[in-house]
Amino acid sequence: MSTLHNSEGGSGEERLRIIFFHGLNGHYTKTWTSFGRGGVFWPDWLLEDAPGTRVTTVQYDASPSHWFSAGMPIADRAANIAAQLASEGMLDMPLALVGHSLGGNIIKALIRHLSDHQSVNEKYRILLNNIRLVIFLGTPHAGSRAQRSLPGLVQAGLRYTKLVRELDADSTTLRDLNQWYRSNAPEAAKHLVLVEAQRTGGVTIVSPSSSDPGLSSVVPIPIDSTHIRISKPSSRDSEIYKVILDAVKDALSDSLSPVLQDPVSLGRDPAERTQRRQRGIGSRMDAHRKSLIEAAEQRPFTILLCGPPALDPPVPGAALCTRIGDLLLSDGFDVVFGQARGMANPRLGKNDNVLGRELDFIASQCNAVIVVASGASGWTELGLFGWHIASDKAAREKGIDIVVLADDDEVDSGQFIREGPIAYADAAGRADIVSMRTYDPSAILSRMRARRSPPRPLRTNTGLAREAWLSEKHHMRSRTASPFQTLLRRAGLPAVTLIAIGFFAYNAVLGPTGVMQTKLIKAEYQQKQSDYAALDKQRAALKNRVDLLDQKRGVDPDLADELARKQLNVVRPDEVVIPLQKHGPAPTGR
Repeated sequence: MSTLHNSEGGSGEERLRIIFFHGLNGHYTKTWTSFGRGGVFWPDWLLEDAPGTRVTTVQYDASPSHWFSAGMPIADRAANIAAQLASEGMLDMPLALVGHSLGGNIIKALIRHLSDHQSVNEKYRILLNNIRLVIFLGTPHAGSRAQRSLPGLVQAGLRYTKLVRELDADSTTLRDLNQWYRSNAPEAAKHLVLVEAQRTGGVTIVSPSSSDPGLSSVVPIPIDSTHIRISKPSSRDSEIYKVILDAVKDALSDSLSPVLQDPVSLGRDPAERTQRRQRGIGSRMDAHRKSLIEAAEQRPFTILLCGPPALDPPVPGAALCTRIGDLLLSDGFDVVFGQARGMANPRLGKNDNVLGRELDFIASQCNAVIVVASGASGWTELGLFGWHIASDKAAREKGIDIVVLADDDEVDSGQFIREGPIAYADAAGRADIVSMRTYDPSAILSRMRARRSPPRPLRTNTGLAREAWLSEKHHMRSRTASPFQTLLRRAGLPAVTLIAIGFFAYNAVLGPTGVMQTKLIKAEYQQKQSDYAALDKQRAALKNRVDLLDQKRGVDPDLADELARKQLNVVRPDEVVIPLQKHGPAPTGR
């Protein structure tokens, strides 16, 4: 049974009802509550930030395993929710539908059910025409291959429900539903599609291609989030919440009176309506992109500046390093001097394993590295950092810049230095052979300014808008994930798999039918075989004596005489009886 839960609160006259549909194994509040202590039910923020809205969440059984519940197929669940909405007084207000994962497919099935039955149910027609906004959060429109990542034995043990089978990448149910929706999406509804750009536990739950419903004029927006966190914005400043709030406000401003008229009577040409929808989407993306750029510019641009030790009097390389640092600091850059200059910096940690700690600092906090290669320490840092930034995939994806100034007094013999460290540093950033005494560091300042404020291409269509979004997403990628979070994300699924494999391996070796028990059973079998052979020998001897007493063949006289003497205790006078001692030592003569 599906249940509707209405949140309390909201200001002003109700002009938009926002209905939230959770995903597989989800919950009507937990799915929409941010992580951490004191997690916040973020849909309530919409009540404050978008006056005129009200929030409803839908609870339904979406268990992935038969161990807990059989669940309902997607089409049946949609029909059940449609009846609930029609009976809960949702007919006199515009609607916004928000679906996470499976919830997005239930929304499409709900719209299809309303469309198929609107001719015989007036309430369904009104509900369908009142839909103003549809938001998909990590919805597998073409299915997901995540469940296939588990070993076959684990999948069999979980006993997937039919609901999980319908979400498979080869599901005919989803393919048919998505093809129908592309041609029959509500005319009055705008769409917002958010795509997860990070893996969950090392596994891609919903791929970018599956997250795209394939609607014309709808541009999917990649979000720096996992499949689970895409429904849990951490704050009002989260890019997820900002995009959703922007779409809700747009739906509020464009909302018409609740429809009891045919939408064709609005008198809009389909081409004009499509163009208007495209302009609205582009405008919202431009506004959100601008806010992201402004937020990025407010963050410190951190530079690791490495050079020779600061001596007294300073050598030319150390003096140049100081001039560069002063110039960058005066322009608002966050400059961290490498510890090779003899300056203990608490941001780099302790003084042990200096180069290793500097590498960790580059990976977690740096935007750029400047190396003044003069003296042994400078060339050491050039060799290590230049190779790391040029060859490390994570550093390339992060976009870390490297600038190398090599002392021309020390680069004389040429080939190894020029074709080695300097060459691969230049491939990853910029490397120049200069005079430490006369070099003007203003070129470095210009380069760092350009890196701090990336160019902003103009949008001429939705395609370029999407390219701009992807570019900004790359520069806004979070750099604060702790090592524990990274380890947990990468090792979670492999750990579960190893536990399952260990369980079956233990039973295969030490279980009641395992290898070790098989050896014991074989030993016991051999002992029983030996006992059987002895019993069979005894049986043969008894059978032989019985055969000697068979009257048909004639009783053996010797055996008959033996038995008669034994039973009757008869001895002839001329016979001597000698008793045999069966136990103890033989008798001794005197």
